[in-house]
Amino acid sequence: MARHGEGTTVESRSSRRRQREREQRRETILHAAEALFAGGGYHATSIEQIADQAEISVGSVYLYFRSKEDILVHLLEEISLQLRAVVGREFQREQPTLESFARAGRAFLEGFCGQSYPSLVILLRESVGQGPAVEQRRRELFTGLNDDIASALTEVSRSMGLAPRSPRSTELIAFAIIGMFERVAYQYLIWGDRGEELPTVAEELATLVLGGVGGMLRRAEEQRGGEGARQCG
Repeated sequence: MARHGEGTTVESRSSRRRQREREQRRETILHAAEALFAGGGYHATSIEQIADQAEISVGSVYLYFRSKEDILVHLLEEISLQLRAVVGREFQREQPTLESFARAGRAFLEGFCGQSYPSLVILLRESVGQGPAVEQRRRELFTGLNDDIASALTEVSRSMGLAPRSPRSTELIAFAIIGMFERVAYQYLIWGDRGEELPTVAEELATLVLGGVGGMLRRAEEQRGGEGARQCG
């Protein structure tokens, strides 16, 4: 005779096992779609091909995702978490400084771009112009990344006694950093097979970022002194 609660324990284990299996199958579908979207293109890939790559039935794909577009949206969600984690780790490693932006840039190019090429292709090429739901997810991804950089910049400014030159400076710096690294990644990895140059490119771009960020900030005392002089004038 089963002891009291034993049946519940067995059922709970079975439920957890089924949940793990569902999550694993979902991830298998996403990984299959990622490889196909990056390799052959989003439009050229069919649900049938995704099912074949994942070694499941077409019907099973639709148990997890409503459409091919839905798969792409969920891929972007995973890419967003991955990208923001790579960049965020560099800011969280130690007290943020201007050098933190250089480290984050290197991590993006050498870590994310260099080691996650399919994700990069989907983010920068295959998800562009693919419908409102996908575009909304891309917007949320880049907005979140921009907010992360702007917040880090604000923290750095405070810790170093610096201040933005204008109310828009922090936002503009974040946009500029993202834009530069996005364009460089596209040029060196998607348009050209020049991945071996990434370490050198990362260093050069880090120098550019540090100079640009430093130029858009100034000592808070200097800024207050300049404002005081204008008021006196």
